[in-house]
Amino acid sequence: MAATSRMGSGSRESARVNGGDIVVVPEYRYGRGSGHLLRALELSSRLARNGTGPAASAPVILLHTTSEPNSAAAALAQLAASTQISVEFVEAGGCAAPESSGDTNSAGGLRREPRVVRDPAVVRTARLVVLDCRELSVAELRGLGLCNNSALVVGLDLGGEARRYCDYLIDTLPRVDAACEPNLADTGLLRFPVQSRAEAPRRFRRVLLSFGGEDAADLSGVAAEALRTLQGEIAGETGSTAGTPAGGETPRDAEMLGSAEMLGSAETLGSAETPGSAETPGGAETPGGAEERGSAGSAGVAETPGDGLVVFATRGALFRRNLPPGVRPVKPIGSLRDELWQFDLVITSFGLTAFEAAAAGCGVALVSPSRYHARLARRAGFAELGVRPTARALTRRLRRVFAGPEEVVSRSRAALPAAPRDLALVLGELQAEQAIACPVCSERSAPSVARTGGRSYLRCPRCGIVYLRRLWEQGIEYNEQYFFEEYRRQYGRSYLEDFAAIKATGRARGARIRKLLSNGSLHPVGLRKFTAPAHAAAPGHGGAPGHAATPGRPAVLDIGMAYGPFLEAARELGFEPFGIDVSQAAVEFVQTRLGIPAACCGVEAFSPSAVFGRRHFDAVTMWYVIEHLTDLEATLSRVNAMLPEGGVFAFSTPNGAGISARRNYSCFLAAGPPDHFTIWEPRDCGRVLRRFGFRVAQVVVTGHHPERFPGVSAASLTGMRFRIAGLLSRALRLGDTFELYAVKERACTRS
Repeated sequence: MAATSRMGSGSRESARVNGGDIVVVPEYRYGRGSGHLLRALELSSRLARNGTGPAASAPVILLHTTSEPNSAAAALAQLAASTQISVEFVEAGGCAAPESSGDTNSAGGLRREPRVVRDPAVVRTARLVVLDCRELSVAELRGLGLCNNSALVVGLDLGGEARRYCDYLIDTLPRVDAACEPNLADTGLLRFPVQSRAEAPRRFRRVLLSFGGEDAADLSGVAAEALRTLQGEIAGETGSTAGTPAGGETPRDAEMLGSAEMLGSAETLGSAETPGSAETPGGAETPGGAEERGSAGSAGVAETPGDGLVVFATRGALFRRNLPPGVRPVKPIGSLRDELWQFDLVITSFGLTAFEAAAAGCGVALVSPSRYHARLARRAGFAELGVRPTARALTRRLRRVFAGPEEVVSRSRAALPAAPRDLALVLGELQAEQAIACPVCSERSAPSVARTGGRSYLRCPRCGIVYLRRLWEQGIEYNEQYFFEEYRRQYGRSYLEDFAAIKATGRARGARIRKLLSNGSLHPVGLRKFTAPAHAAAPGHGGAPGHAATPGRPAVLDIGMAYGPFLEAARELGFEPFGIDVSQAAVEFVQTRLGIPAACCGVEAFSPSAVFGRRHFDAVTMWYVIEHLTDLEATLSRVNAMLPEGGVFAFSTPNGAGISARRNYSCFLAAGPPDHFTIWEPRDCGRVLRRFGFRVAQVVVTGHHPERFPGVSAASLTGMRFRIAGLLSRALRLGDTFELYAVKERACTRS
């Protein structure tokens, strides 16, 4: 189906444009090829077909202003027509639709073809924005409005400084700049041919030159001239072995190069019924399977007259020059990748065609338009013929290619992935679990510091906190099984078996809190007598029946109390303890075994007056809890409201500046639980807590592990290196955990 054009007018059309669920933003700049535009077309078309339900809207292709939108629109229309992909050009925000032929496919109901627009307003209500660009700056990212909205931003083979600011990164092609590793790197996400050769080519007879939609460097012309020169050399060397292919055939026997009259016709392409081809189920080639599929006879292509060399070249939709004489153009067809199996050798540059040709069973040799492309070619393992070589230099290198087809094909196969995957399905499944913003200050634009699997860690430029952007549920359920089985797996014993040790640590923590309270002018709220309401002891609240505050005893609330070792230690130190936890089993243990008021709820749903009959506590604690919370802005504001001025807020958390993090930050984050949503560093705590009315009074670095220092072995616990590492860890505050004690100085005005 040809591209269609539709001029939008009125509020109804604008609403449709702004309602795009998925927006794909391709790059187009002359000289960089049309690959991004073509992939945007194909990807959007597949996403549209995958959409379900009457409310599912078709994807939007946004031609942003920094990518020459008028030229891009014309190029996109040509590509859509040549690939028979139906798209709808919509005039929105002053975008003039390019002229195109064909009727609109209006079968009734919601349109399913991708819509092409220019107005960046489409990203305002998008769920997912895919940036398919070779390079993008942060200024361009902000110009698209992606630093201020709630859409999940995915970079697809994205380069430039904007790469660090994406919520998720996918690389379908190998990269040589490892400054920002992706979440997912898999060449299996490329679209592979439906058909492949039944056997590997033993000689290179049918050659395809393919250098993208525009071939700005005219590599097709250089390669064609090199082949023509090579043809003349071999034709004039009677009985010479120069250019002899593998297997020992002479040029006379092999008839490697045919005359112009013997060149094949482009019309022979596109015949999917040619005997000897192998069809791949599911529309994707399983790499490396050509030999196992094999068939008797030909290598999957029709023999040419005289078995001579036949040269074809793709004439892209954006070509601005004619092909060299004697080279047959490949007519525009729906998908070139599904016709590649008919060629023995594909000469191209690094990109999608190289992998598609390899998956089709062809030999692949790369001519690079830049040094960067050459580095990519070498990293992928393809045969590389140089950077913009002269025809003379390319002739020498091609002679070696024709002499060793087995090696070229072998290297091409080795570059393929283990198995194909559907990029459209991967993108369709992406959805952020929590709000797309910093959990402390709601800042939207933040660069990444590390990525692993479904997790992206970003550092907020405003408050400095490192936080997790998680793309799918990987959480831990803190139930009875966790405190016994999972805890034992991590620490070698169950939580209750570790109760005494945790309680001893709790006594030290309680003593620090008591000292801070006694040093201040706080009048303990425990002096204010009250009677708990009758519902305080109802199931689900956990209040103790008839409980009343004891005069002179400071009240402490432990959020995430688990089985209550800190609460019991605090009671022994003279505190009046209260606790909440999401584990019903833990709450019942604290209520019945320890006799301490407790409630089963999270901090988000906790009402101190409703549950415990009080508005304030002298201290609020979170021991290894704060990193699990997704909305710290709301939580820290609530903690502030539960404390009087002079009250103490204390917590412990892993140290993002400890020895493990300093040694290998990416490994430190990857080894952490998947529900640690914030990574704290002591140096940033003062700035963060001041936003919520707190002053940091004391930081105690804990979790010292000398054996984690480089060159120190855990086996030598009494060795000199171990002792020195231990002293350095304490002196430089390099422990892997820390405790923080803050005092409330003012009320927090944040909601």
